[in-house]
Amino acid sequence: MRRTPIAWTLVAPLLVAAAVTGTAVGTWAERAVRNFHLRQTEERLRVENRFLQTLLQSDRFDAFDERAAAELARLARAISPDTRVTVIAASGRVLADSAAAASRMMLRHGRPEVAAALEGREGRDVRHSDTTGLPTVYLALPLRRGEAVVGALRTAVAVDRMEAAIAALRRRMLAATAGAAALVAAVALLLAARILRPMAAMTDAARRFAAGRLDHRVAPPPIREIAEVAEAMNQMASELDVRMRALETQQREVETLLQSLSEGVLAIDAQERLLFANGRAAELLAAGTQWRRGQDLRACVRVVPFQELLLSALRERRTAETSATIRDGESERFVHGRAAPLQDADGRVRGAVMVFNDLTNLHRLMTLRREFVANVSHELKTPLTSIRGFLETVLDPRPPSAEEQRRFLGIALRQTQRLQTLVDDLLQLSRVEQMAEAVTLRVAEVSAADITTDAVEVCGQLAAERSVSLRADVPPDVLLRADPDLLGRALVNLLDNAIKHSPPGEEVLVQCGLVGGRVRWRVVDHGPGIEARHLPRLFERFYRVDKSRSRREGGTGLGLAIVKHIVAAHGGEVGVESEPGRGSRFWFAVPQNGPVAGNGHGRAAANRKQTPC
Repeated sequence: MRRTPIAWTLVAPLLVAAAVTGTAVGTWAERAVRNFHLRQTEERLRVENRFLQTLLQSDRFDAFDERAAAELARLARAISPDTRVTVIAASGRVLADSAAAASRMMLRHGRPEVAAALEGREGRDVRHSDTTGLPTVYLALPLRRGEAVVGALRTAVAVDRMEAAIAALRRRMLAATAGAAALVAAVALLLAARILRPMAAMTDAARRFAAGRLDHRVAPPPIREIAEVAEAMNQMASELDVRMRALETQQREVETLLQSLSEGVLAIDAQERLLFANGRAAELLAAGTQWRRGQDLRACVRVVPFQELLLSALRERRTAETSATIRDGESERFVHGRAAPLQDADGRVRGAVMVFNDLTNLHRLMTLRREFVANVSHELKTPLTSIRGFLETVLDPRPPSAEEQRRFLGIALRQTQRLQTLVDDLLQLSRVEQMAEAVTLRVAEVSAADITTDAVEVCGQLAAERSVSLRADVPPDVLLRADPDLLGRALVNLLDNAIKHSPPGEEVLVQCGLVGGRVRWRVVDHGPGIEARHLPRLFERFYRVDKSRSRREGGTGLGLAIVKHIVAAHGGEVGVESEPGRGSRFWFAVPQNGPVAGNGHGRAAANRKQTPC
């Protein structure tokens, strides 16, 4: 919006008023002088016209003809040299003219004043003369002989002197108007200066108030209305000072309260810039830099779900919540955020606020509880099946030989020990939930052949039931330091998976060997194979390629994930190679000399029981 100075606001209307007034007065005066002069001129011409008509009708003129008209024009020129007299016949022909030769003049019956006179009326007109080229006043009266109009007598006088006088008057009026305008402008500027001084003082005071200097006061000027404004500004500053101090106190109290909260609090404005954030918010969001007020949201909050939640609360004006896992180095936090729009007193959204809660411990406990039943059922099923099968074989009415019974009972004993180990692990899991103690690997020097043989024996009954043969190709002299129960469990899971996906009559091959300081197991089946799009996710928790078949087989989707975590606990790695129609090759490899110290294998070992994917 264009702003106009107060001086110009005062001067411009006054100048316009002076100009309009001067113009109006000048126009009126010019018109009055012209009308007065024209009336006087017409009256003079009327007197002279009637005098000449009296002469024309005297005894001096016997008839109305060209001779008499010429004589009348001569007498008129002698009596009044500046008056032009024209005698016109009823036909409009000029009989005589005191200023020009009548023979060279055109018919005049079409001239307004002549036409009126020939009709028996007085005719008047003001125009430039065709003969003299000067502005001229014409007055024509009818010439009568008895009742008949025989012609017209026109008298005229040039009014060029009148126009010159009016022009001089116009110039004087313009000069007077200009002088009046200058005087008005000077007075207006003086008035503006008188008003501007206190206005400038109040403007300076308002700027100081805006800058927070509420102790400043305005000196009231002598002008009453402006003094009232100054006093109102002083009162406003005093009240604002009191309120601002109260607000600052409240703000410090609120900030202290927010900084002491265990929850993180973060607020943004309508332009998506940071308004406030306590230290807990930065800690929960793993912010690596110090936040600044006015910083862009995306530079502060790097967690995309929380970014989108805040923007949704700001733009869609609704309350929403979400959770996200935030990684900070090797640690993870499960953070829950709830966002809501910030509204002013008029209900307009001026920003958004989010409150963050660290639910890591609660999420961990909930995850452990949620996966407890699935993990226990999966882990208990295989050894219980093996024990039951061997015991049923021993109790069969036609029992096997004593040597076979002894071997079966030995396997059942080992599986019972495995169950005992599982119970111990579950007790350790309970302790982990209560954060009482850490779980560690039970590392010992074992034979890769023994681990493989036990796993094959455990899965032998399942293979027989499905008409699948098991074959092991393991060198007898490969030793390693590891947790035999955990590695055996990993190998059993791979064999169980391979048997379930092998057609009857096919063979499942278990291979083991030493490769670059690592002991590597490989389970090969001739099943349907797996599409490439599934391979990257096979070791994820609860991921199933064929969900309906997995349900029929009683699988939980945890077997391969458990393998992955067991191997990770030993500092090893897992993998799979498969193509549709060409079977699958699952493998894992662990260091021969045992887990490297400090690699977190103790915590991983706990995780492989607590959260086996």
